Amino acid sequence: MPKARNRWERAVQVFRWAQSVYDLPPDTGFELVPDIDKGKTFGQLILRGDRYVIQLSARACRTTHDAVFNTLHECAHLKLQKKGLGDAHGPYFWKTFGRMVDDFDAHGVVDSESFEKE
Repeated sequence: MPKARNRWERAVQVFRWAQSVYDLPPDTGFELVPDIDKGKTFGQLILRGDRYVIQLSARACRTTHDAVFNTLHECAHLKLQKKGLGDAHGPYFWKTFGRMVDDFDAHGVVDSESFEKE
């Protein structure tokens, strides 16, 4: 698989890796938007019709680290939607997000490079 050329391609690879590891809905959208809340918000999970979409802010996510970290953050929200806990930043969220970050650091950094970047 060719190496991601920029932070957005890398974020897509990480999102696809997270979908495969955490059983996230396969029809979830993933998109870059110019801005969310005047640069104050890095990413968000929205419901568009009957489908979730993760959006990352181009204005706020200025580095590859920002894009990857916030992709995992929104994936944690998505995973918790099934339990009705996806909107909160409570203990279930931080446990789920922490596990995702740990898994990514342990093996996802390399494993995710084999996923499509578009």
